[in-house]
Amino acid sequence: MHISLDGFDDRVQTPLEYVTEWRMQKAVQLLQRHDKKPIDVAQSVGYESDAAFSKAFKRVVGLTPGEYRHNGGAAQQQ
Repeated sequence: MHISLDGFDDRVQTPLEYVTEWRMQKAVQLLQRHDKKPIDVAQSVGYESDAAFSKAFKRVVGLTPGEYRHNGGAAQQQ
């Protein structure tokens, strides 16, 4: 039996990539509320370190959490 992968999604994520993307989607929702500090958002999505959260957020979203909030949620054009 031969299984064809034609049309299969070229973007296969590792479990860590999936979890990180999910965390950042949740962080974006929380940052839009303006009633939580970035450290509170970081802890809400599973980060103990504000620095680690900011680094991951910038890698995924393209902005730091503070920049994202300041820009009204507009991500950078890449």
